[in-house]
Amino acid sequence: MAKYHKDLDLAPRDVVTRAMVTEEGLGNQVYLKIDMIEHFSERFPQISSLCEEMNINWKSGYIPVIPGAHFLMGGIQTNLKGETTVPGLYAVGETASTRVHGGANRLASNSLLECIVFANRLADWLIKKEETTSIIQASRSYNPSTRECIDLPTIAEIQAKMMKYVGIEREEKGLKKILEWLRSYQVHHISSITDKFYSKKQIEQLHMTTVAWLIASSAIERKESRGAHYRSDYPSKNDGQWGGNRRIIRTFQQKANINVSNQAIER
Repeated sequence: MAKYHKDLDLAPRDVVTRAMVTEEGLGNQVYLKIDMIEHFSERFPQISSLCEEMNINWKSGYIPVIPGAHFLMGGIQTNLKGETTVPGLYAVGETASTRVHGGANRLASNSLLECIVFANRLADWLIKKEETTSIIQASRSYNPSTRECIDLPTIAEIQAKMMKYVGIEREEKGLKKILEWLRSYQVHHISSITDKFYSKKQIEQLHMTTVAWLIASSAIERKESRGAHYRSDYPSKNDGQWGGNRRIIRTFQQKANINVSNQAIER
C-alpha cells in the first residue's frame, strides 16, 4: 500500500480496493497478514474454519483476499425520524440514507451508530404519534399455469455484468455496454407487478434489473470520481459541477431530473 496511499493499509476502503485490483492485474496475489494476531482461530473461528474447508493454511500467517461488495451506500431516503416518503414506511440502519455521514465511502462504524441512534429516534416518534395507521395485508395468489411470461436476465447474469462494468472501476464504454444490455430486456414496458401473476423469483429479477439500470444510468452521468464511485476516465473530483447534495428522479422513458442544493455534501 506504500505505492498507493500515505495511510498504507488504513487508507479509505475504495483506495485499498483499487490497489488490490491493480496488483491482481499485475499478476500478484493479495494477502491479509494475520501472524500478529494471537489465538486467531479462537477469535475468528468462522474465518479459520472456512480457510480449512478451502484448504487454505491460515496458520502460515497469510490469507488470500479479493474485494467483495457487501453493503449499500445511499439507500432509502429518510428524515431524521426514520420516515420515508411513503406514508407508514420507515427505515433505519444500513438500508436508510439519513445523510448525516455522507455516502461517498461509508464506514461500518457509522452504520452501526445509525442503527442505534435512529432506531431509538424512530421508536420515540412512533410512541408519541397520536394517529394510528392501519395496514391492510394484500392477498396475492396465483396459479403457475397463468403466470406471466417475461424475458429477464438471470440473477447470476445481473451480478456478473454489474461487477464487470459498474463495479470497482467504471468508464463510459463499459457503462454504455451494460445499459444497452439492460435496455434490451424492455423492463420499462412491463406493467405493475401487482396486477400480473409473476413468481417471487421473477419479481426479484425484475427489481434487480431495474435497480441495475438506475445505478448504471446515474454512474454514466456523473463524470467525476468521488469515494467508491470511481471513473477511470474521470479520475478526479469535480466540486464545481458535483459538489452538492442532489436528488435524481427518473424513469426509463425520461432523462434525469436533477435538483441540486447549495449545501456541499459528499455523496
